[in-house]
Amino acid sequence: MESTSTKELQDQVKTHEAKIQELEEALNTKSLNEAGNEGKRDWSLGQSEDEDEADKLLGNLRSKDDDGNMCQIEELLADIEKGADLGPEISQNVAESFLKTISRQLSKESKAKLRETLKTPSNCKQFSPPKINNEIWKIIPSQARLQDVKQQQSQQALSVGLSALSIITSQVLIRKSQIPNEVVSSIVKLAIDAANVLGDQSQQVNSNRKMDLKRYLNPDFYNE
Repeated sequence: MESTSTKELQDQVKTHEAKIQELEEALNTKSLNEAGNEGKRDWSLGQSEDEDEADKLLGNLRSKDDDGNMCQIEELLADIEKGADLGPEISQNVAESFLKTISRQLSKESKAKLRETLKTPSNCKQFSPPKINNEIWKIIPSQARLQDVKQQQSQQALSVGLSALSIITSQVLIRKSQIPNEVVSSIVKLAIDAANVLGDQSQQVNSNRKMDLKRYLNPDFYNE
């Protein structure tokens, strides 16, 4: 009887040990699964549909169209950075006089006086901003008119600059016999280079004006 009881006791112990081992294995498996799920949750942050919709509303998601815009923006920024390179110093008096032009606003009276002084040469009428056809002007909304007028003002300022450069060049060439040739060449070249910059900007403003008008005249096309 004692041997039988001992054997039964040993069997029970083995059974209990086996169950304990199974329980430990089950607990270990559960821990591993939970750890794996936590890892998956970390990787899926921000990927839910609700969060995607929120990003869309907030403008955080980039569309395919943004790629083209970003390339254009990067090109423009690179072009601006190139223009930030500094050249040799000029006379301090000249520098101070010109720096004042970007540190203060002109009064209406001063602007009017400058327009009278810096009139567009009669054989350079193309400097002036182009006017919109009167029939089109009547049908576009007031907001479009206001926007176009502001763009015309920018073009008018560029026109004044072009007029001044052309007058300077003309005056120098008229008196070239009194001025060393290298000075004449230098001034004329600088004036033409500056005119190319202003002229290019005027063309860009003109293109923007045309594009804006097309949006107002054919909004359905641009909303597609």
